[in-house]
Amino acid sequence: MSYQPNIPASTDLLSQSQADIQNNFIAIGTLLSPNGNAAVTLPVAAGDPTTSATNMAIYTKTSALTAQPEMFILRNSTSATVPNPIEFTSAVYATTGWTRLPSGILLKWGTFSVPLSTTSTSTFIVGPGAFTTVFNIQMSFTKVGGSTMDGALMRAFTTTSITIQNISNNNAVNVYYLVMGI
Repeated sequence: MSYQPNIPASTDLLSQSQADIQNNFIAIGTLLSPNGNAAVTLPVAAGDPTTSATNMAIYTKTSALTAQPEMFILRNSTSATVPNPIEFTSAVYATTGWTRLPSGILLKWGTFSVPLSTTSTSTFIVGPGAFTTVFNIQMSFTKVGGSTMDGALMRAFTTTSITIQNISNNNAVNVYYLVMGI
């Protein structure tokens, strides 16, 4: 049985088209779950597909970052700032890591220590490359030893690193950061 796109027609009575409607649902179910496990299986493509000006593609191919099959979105137009295609299922799952959202937003996170009364710079994990634009940096700090937390402040940031000054006279500071951008 195949899918019938014109069922039901506006003139059909439900009692007369019920079987056709049920067959359409069966055809859709077979399309979306061909092996019976309620999952869509995408074959691993050899490269990026082509799209027209009015559509986009979701597909899998072997990632250059992870060497594993990953999912990609190919938009119908390219942007100077958002990557195209967007690889959105790869990530580094660690204390210092990264992931990319389907929208193209890149998240990088990590931690580093800043010794007592000094300034330290941490380079963001390489991941899928440097940011072209940083939208936001969120940070939290914990003291290392000592009895009080005097504080730390961000002195500078670039698309590849963050510089923190420890203004404490009592202890070193651990810095935890989350950077959002493209």
